[in-house]
Amino acid sequence: MYQLASEGGTGINFHGGGYGVYTPIAGTIEDGFLARPIFYGMLLFAEAGAGQLVESKFDSIEQAPLLTAYGLRSDSGAIKVAVFNKNLDHSVRLTIDAGQRAQRVKSLRLHAPRVDDTTDTTFGGAPVGASGVWSAMREEILSIEMGRQ
Repeated sequence: MYQLASEGGTGINFHGGGYGVYTPIAGTIEDGFLARPIFYGMLLFAEAGAGQLVESKFDSIEQAPLLTAYGLRSDSGAIKVAVFNKNLDHSVRLTIDAGQRAQRVKSLRLHAPRVDDTTDTTFGGAPVGASGVWSAMREEILSIEMGRQ
């Protein structure tokens, strides 16, 4: 969704249902429903909220070539960053220069134990409930370096 927005897209449609591969919500009335990984991606996008996309770039991505990032300035002026690490073999360490002083920095991690996992995904430390309800259980407060103001 961020990639489409960065290219000027203004809408997206998802199709699915039942237990299809690309369905955001799998299940039936009889068996119950389960949020699939694509639903969590939609939740991440929605949680960031509305705003204007801003330039994001990496000084160096040699160690993590499958890393992408999108910056967003919300209507209140807050800077939000979505970083996607598609490298299956290692994590990355980031330093984010938002171009302005930060009073508070928090992180909500979208996590699945395996790349092909369809049932153990969490966002903000919590799964989406069977009724579709989600609330972050864990926000990671990140350290703030005040070198550049």
